Amino acid sequence: MCYRLFLLLSSLLFIGAGTNKITAQSVKISSYAADNTYSGIPIFLVPADSIKNNSNSLVNKSHLSLIVKSLTESGFQTINDTIGLKSFLFLEYDYSISGPALRNGKAPLPTYAPTTTVNTNVNVYTDIQTQSKNNSNASGIINPIVTEPLNFPHPLFPFGFLPVYYDRNIYTRKLLFKCYKIKDSNVQELWITNIESKGPSSDLNEILPVMIFASKNYYGKNLGVPKEITINNKAKSFRKFIGN
Repeated sequence: MCYRLFLLLSSLLFIGAGTNKITAQSVKISSYAADNTYSGIPIFLVPADSIKNNSNSLVNKSHLSLIVKSLTESGFQTINDTIGLKSFLFLEYDYSISGPALRNGKAPLPTYAPTTTVNTNVNVYTDIQTQSKNNSNASGIINPIVTEPLNFPHPLFPFGFLPVYYDRNIYTRKLLFKCYKIKDSNVQELWITNIESKGPSSDLNEILPVMIFASKNYYGKNLGVPKEITINNKAKSFRKFIGN
């Protein structure tokens, strides 16, 4: 009985994983550069128009400090003004979030009796229920029924596994850097680095530090094709970067 309960709870925890905080974040990075003739030139940061009105808030200042830190660790020299400079780099940064988009998933639920009812804390439903997949009345309950029993019934094993479907809200988070070289009033576009992440969190304050950390090794690089990397926000290198 205890073993059956363990298997059942394991399946439900797997289904409900989307409701917990995710420690590993997948980030897609696209970076394009015209050339690398910017070594030793100071860089001046400016927020994009979309976030300029809130750029002086404490939260956005915290984001900016991480961006400055990432640039410094990448070998760039940041400056606070351009007075008296004939040549400098102009870096515009922007971040945004869009969504949510509904994404469906499926997980196996072990069944031990002809009918069983289990309460859960996620929106789930089975393909054999009379409710349609978008029927909110199916929220929070599973009504599994035995599917194909095993050929060797045993009290420690389930009779079968029922596919259980669940919904998750997925948000798209974006961070964009555009760098220009300013020399004697002439403007030249040098490089663009774009970072994108998708996941269930709608909190930019939670995900932006991860995206900034992921991007710092790709400023001014020409990747050619997008690169996807995974960042563990429990890793020592990341915790050190954000000051924890």
